[in-house]
Amino acid sequence: MKTQFTAPIVFAIAVLLITFSCKKINHPLEDVKLIANMPEVSATFNFQFVNAATGEQLGLEDGQAIDVTLREINGDITDVSLFNENEFTAPGGFLGLSTAPDFEPTASNPAKFQLSIQSDGFLSKVQHVNVTAAGDYTFVVPLVELGNDAEGIASVEGTYGTATNGLVKTGFTIESPVIASTGSKVTIDVQDSTRVMTDDGKNLRGALMASLVFFSATDDAARAAYPGGFFTQFRENGVTSDGLLYPAGLVSLEITDEFGKVAHTFDPPLKLTMDLADATMNPNTGSSVKSGDDIDIWSSDVSGKAEFVWDEELSSIIDGGPSDYSVSFEAQHLSHWMAAFRRATFKCDNPITVIGVPSKSGNDCRRPFRMFLRDKLTGFLLGTSTGLGSMSLGSITNGQGVSGSFDLTLTTPTTSMGSSGSSGSTGEVFGELTVSSLCDGSVYNFNVDCDADAIEIKVSGYCPDEPKVRIRPTAPVFYKPIDQNEDYWTYIGLVKKGQGKLYGPVLNQSYTFRTYYNKKVYTHPLTVDPSLMTDGKFIFEDLELSQKACDFIE
Repeated sequence: MKTQFTAPIVFAIAVLLITFSCKKINHPLEDVKLIANMPEVSATFNFQFVNAATGEQLGLEDGQAIDVTLREINGDITDVSLFNENEFTAPGGFLGLSTAPDFEPTASNPAKFQLSIQSDGFLSKVQHVNVTAAGDYTFVVPLVELGNDAEGIASVEGTYGTATNGLVKTGFTIESPVIASTGSKVTIDVQDSTRVMTDDGKNLRGALMASLVFFSATDDAARAAYPGGFFTQFRENGVTSDGLLYPAGLVSLEITDEFGKVAHTFDPPLKLTMDLADATMNPNTGSSVKSGDDIDIWSSDVSGKAEFVWDEELSSIIDGGPSDYSVSFEAQHLSHWMAAFRRATFKCDNPITVIGVPSKSGNDCRRPFRMFLRDKLTGFLLGTSTGLGSMSLGSITNGQGVSGSFDLTLTTPTTSMGSSGSSGSTGEVFGELTVSSLCDGSVYNFNVDCDADAIEIKVSGYCPDEPKVRIRPTAPVFYKPIDQNEDYWTYIGLVKKGQGKLYGPVLNQSYTFRTYYNKKVYTHPLTVDPSLMTDGKFIFEDLELSQKACDFIE
């Protein structure tokens, strides 16, 4: 045998994580097959991309293409993938990544990276990941479809004015529709004689087209869908830090000319005025916003790159009241602007842990569940996470923790968590509790229904040119009752080394199982019939593996 890789591998498409090789095998017996096990990995990351307006998973039925670029942040990590790539596609709206076999994330050496997500017709977005412990992690990533507004989001597209050699002779105003739930909107004024240029100094000319998206700061779905998120990196006075931003108003703006050039700088600057919802909270005062409150203005640009850092631009003062608060500021460049409070945070060295305790004594059930974390002061949904059996809140808060009052809610996860993955679930709600600190090391137990027997699933695949040569992929698996619609897909977990367990199925019920492997989606019908089981297992053996994977067996 020869060694394929000698350098450390940090992130890899999970189903391709094979680090061995051997010479091509000529089977002396036709019925001989080779099972090539994947090496164990300490952390896996599953990203599910959904339409923010509908909650439906992208790419399953419509073939929507989703391009993802990975950027590592942890300086101790040098290589980003098995094939030294950092650009992926997300087949069927799903992407699986993992750490290298020899890398285990810790608080001092986390798995820390960003994904830049691009898809035609959708607003670009960045997803931040900062994992400090081994485990399986699932992220529901809502994308905003331009022209199909989710709750709490208002958008408008149109042609506004013209430019001659970069000069707008007659000013114009771009105004979003009013968000029904809050009665708020955003207005952008472009003055007469404004010079509009690209980021490399080229003048825009001809008709100017604008696309404006305004996000409510009091709506969970809108906040979850906004590019970059709020557990993020931000820069103040040239210093980059991790932290948490509490938004009060969010806007994304793009202006192009009729030749496709994208506007970047404006002289004089644009004037933006954001209405603020009455329920907007100021975490620094502990009460609703009021006239005279100071608020910071932040900007960032996610378009075409994975790096996303909120830059502090200036401070502003909230005006108006008592029911028509707003904040105004000037923007000399594009594309994303946010009025947000920053609340002091600190590293959570001793995070709390939540454990799903089987309701049946002696049951080793590790049923997956989703946890929601909400700040009771602001009503701000701080994060969600999905785990098997137990999880630590350190991963939800990107390693940052604060004292205060927080609600924890646990439910069984499904793929249809609402447009933000944050409001409701088609699964069972296990319970809710309030905690006063995320960092006191407490352990909280929730009872989970694990009375049903476990069904074990075995997954293996074959190389098309040698059907007797099989490998067991590490693959994400979903299932639903065969007669139910797309809303009922439930995530089982990442099947490692071809083995996975499903708890709670109904005997003689027919299900459809869905597996993603190397940019392809495979579905397989199964009936939970004991007569079809082999040694207590159902077996998937019809996954045709890609040539890229089969090349490792040579």
